[in-house]
Amino acid sequence: MVECEFCGEEFESEAELHVHWGEEHEEELNSHQEEKVKKAERKIESEKESKKEWRKKMAIRGVIGVVAVGLALVLGQQLMAQSAGSQMADFQLDQQPVYTQSVLNGEADALNATPANDTVKIVEFGDYSCGYCQSFNQEVKPNILSNYVETGQAEFYFINFDILGPDSTKAALADECVLREDPENYWDFHDALFENQGSSSGWVTDSLISDLADQNTNASGEDIVSCVNSQETSDAASSDKRIALDNELSGTPALFVNGEQVSSPNSWSVVQAAIEEEL
Repeated sequence: MVECEFCGEEFESEAELHVHWGEEHEEELNSHQEEKVKKAERKIESEKESKKEWRKKMAIRGVIGVVAVGLALVLGQQLMAQSAGSQMADFQLDQQPVYTQSVLNGEADALNATPANDTVKIVEFGDYSCGYCQSFNQEVKPNILSNYVETGQAEFYFINFDILGPDSTKAALADECVLREDPENYWDFHDALFENQGSSSGWVTDSLISDLADQNTNASGEDIVSCVNSQETSDAASSDKRIALDNELSGTPALFVNGEQVSSPNSWSVVQAAIEEEL
């Protein structure tokens, strides 16, 4: 079951939820949600046509047709699992900052923690200038950490997707610098950037980066500012953005649970349901 973040009504599938959005909450939707509504409508229409064809085939083929459909379902599930695994590999998680149980316990840092094979992998693509990302970081992520990462059931990764202008890019560069210079305190700096998010252009200043680095890391604020202007740092941030574009992402926050994108990342009930399904 999935819950509508606007009215609380529950639905059997995300497709039904998205159609409900289009029928009942059209004025409240953002561009990403509108696209999901269109996709759901196309999917449901396609499923209706598929069911019609399926009934015709069953009438002709009888038992043979039933067996064929069963085999198709099994193969389809296998392909979906393979696709999810491939997608996770494309995220290059070994190069991304991670929250694991050991990181929360202070036994490892965000860059050198050893991932476990049997944990749920949760990946956020975020932008430090994005208000929805700030809300996710302050309201949803703490629930993920306390309920699933702290218990050793999941790991949480962050990938920069700076799409909202120069401030986004400069913040992403500062993020990469702290990850490289002081991975032990990376997540403190990460949270501080979101806490100090500005609403006007130019909010990410050298002074802000330096102050946040001095206050939240063991790295020198001056060194972090200098690092922001290096080509190596720029290449790292560009690599993150390329991962997002290669996965056809267009907005933030984008959240994936074991390679499957979550429809409403800012809804804790939706995110929790996605994690529980994988567990």
